Amino acid sequence: LSNGDTVTVSFEFDNEAAAKFKIEYVGEPTEYTVEGLKEVKKIDPFDGIRVDFTGTSPNISAEVVKTKTDDVYSNIYFDLSKSYGIKVGDTVTVTVSNNPEYFVEDYGYAFTATSKDYTCSDVDKYIDKAADISDDTMSTMKKQTEDVINSYFAGENKYIGVSDLKFEGTYFLYAKDENGWNWDGNNQIYIIYSGKVKSVEDKKAFDETTVYFPVRFKDIMQYADGTQNVDLNNTSISGETNLEYYYRNVDGYTNKGDMYKELVESQKADYTEEITDGLK
Repeated sequence: LSNGDTVTVSFEFDNEAAAKFKIEYVGEPTEYTVEGLKEVKKIDPFDGIRVDFTGTSPNISAEVVKTKTDDVYSNIYFDLSKSYGIKVGDTVTVTVSNNPEYFVEDYGYAFTATSKDYTCSDVDKYIDKAADISDDTMSTMKKQTEDVINSYFAGENKYIGVSDLKFEGTYFLYAKDENGWNWDGNNQIYIIYSGKVKSVEDKKAFDETTVYFPVRFKDIMQYADGTQNVDLNNTSISGETNLEYYYRNVDGYTNKGDMYKELVESQKADYTEEITDGLK
């Protein structure tokens, strides 16, 4: 009811039953005008909160943070449709958990809305598509791969040498279970170069052979400000060929099919793949 509303009071009576008490009821329905009620004010409950998204996509957590501390706003409570396992672009619905009618009775305020959607954005995230890797990040990884290869051959220069290093492409892998724990990273990328490897010993150990050198990087991250980061530590050439020298084997692969099977196909249960044409 609001001030100014009209309420009609009607009644029923039985004068035959009342006659034995020498009573006779009289009267007609009567109208009353509502007045003197405290006016209800309107309030947007979401004016008193913000939703903070923290962590790294796809493992973001959401939290409602109150920004107003007066009695009215401090006594409004909220539920989230999802509070963890959130990724960039996901929508979280925040709903008022108070009973609106009771809130009017207790505080004299009516909610203008009881739910609102918030979109997760401006947070750190793991790169989930090869196309999202920036040119700077790719150049950094390629430079590190070249350094790893050259360092490897510098350490073995008494026995083997390499020439005609050439960038061949990439294997990019992204975890299928985005919210799980992935020991090998939420994403992985193999930067793959080829080179002609030869034996430099007096007695040649093997003929000059083309070898593929994959170097793995993982958990490439894009920060909220758009910059990217990749860990360059603990990088090395994956795989081992059958090219023997001084009781060792040259690192890498001489067969692209074998390289694909060992590095990509073996992880198909846990990762999706993006492969540069010609590298399978």
